[in-house]
Amino acid sequence: MGTNTGGDAHTCANTSAADYGVHRDISTGALSGYAWGTNVGWINFAPSGGGGVTIDPLTGDFGGYAWGENVGWIPFNNSGPVAYNASMVISRIFLSLVVWGF
Repeated sequence: MGTNTGGDAHTCANTSAADYGVHRDISTGALSGYAWGTNVGWINFAPSGGGGVTIDPLTGDFGGYAWGENVGWIPFNNSGPVAYNASMVISRIFLSLVVWGF
């Protein structure tokens, strides 16, 4: 995740607008770092004071909340009246993000 296009392991320092990305802790599934969206601004995947996003290492299902500076809390799953879930599918060929329920 992030701005790497080389296919090799990549980490971002998250210290400037030119060096940002989202990292996943392989053992816990916890995400950290920042993403940028033109309409939503910076999105923090491990905000201080609560929230945080994880990916279940066994199922690939996302859980928790990220913080968007212009949109507030961003939930990655919900079992409420409109149920949805974000999930990661990994194969030897590709990595994709699947969101269902909309």
